[in-house]
Amino acid sequence: MTEASPFVAAALKHVAVRARVDPLTGEESPETWGASDADLAALEWALRLGERWSMPVLAITVGPSPAETVLGTAAAAGASHLVRVEMAGDAPSRSVATALAAALAAYPGGPVVVCCGDASPDRGSGSVPAFLAHELGATGALGLVGIEPGERGVLAATRRLDRGRRERLRVTALAGAPAVLSVEAAGVRLRRAALPAVLAARDAPVEVIPGPASRSEPEARVRTVRRGPYRPRAKVLPAPAAADPRARIRALAGGRAERRTPQALALDPEQAADHLLAYLRETGYLS
Repeated sequence: MTEASPFVAAALKHVAVRARVDPLTGEESPETWGASDADLAALEWALRLGERWSMPVLAITVGPSPAETVLGTAAAAGASHLVRVEMAGDAPSRSVATALAAALAAYPGGPVVVCCGDASPDRGSGSVPAFLAHELGATGALGLVGIEPGERGVLAATRRLDRGRRERLRVTALAGAPAVLSVEAAGVRLRRAALPAVLAARDAPVEVIPGPASRSEPEARVRTVRRGPYRPRAKVLPAPAAADPRARIRALAGGRAERRTPQALALDPEQAADHLLAYLRETGYLS
């Protein structure tokens, strides 16, 4: 990574992947921490792109020293350079993206593709890849479920859409005009590392870069007056048509309303489906 050559990067996050808590102390076991399935899929795609395009793969993470665990996993799988940006583990997404962009831009050649997981399991918003693409001035392709590398710097990606649909994208990435790919944990798993590689990863050097100085948060513009459970807005109903006040009260309260007696029917699956559909149409749930 000392030469001015382009590279492929994989951005990983150190998160609690399983909820295992000591019943006496309430502390989480360090063995439950690591990279999420989406981040491992992003690492595998980065390794495949690096192999196809003959580029080195850089694995980078943001966080304190325990975050180097995910870098050891990347080194065992085949990443050639490991970088950790020193920052607090609970930094906001925009600050994490800014730190990642500054660290990647400092390397000669620059990244061609940056692979990220779509969202972390610690209630992550999945916004880091979008912020990172903005900071790098890069093309962003989010929510990918498949990547097909072509010639150097060109790839075809498949993105998941609503209602089971898919979208095919053609992404062109070059040094100086990279692409940020946000992938889901679908259709690919991280390769199994050989035992010599796992042992060598224990002593793999990790370059530590200081993160940006923390800035004080601006004063909130919204003043919290009261907190409470969510209560939906009341429905607007037509006024009762009766002239008698008692009749109007009975209509508002639902008194003397015609109600259907519960029924227990023994029907075949086809007849049961027809009966349910007829009931839904009758009650207005289906048009």
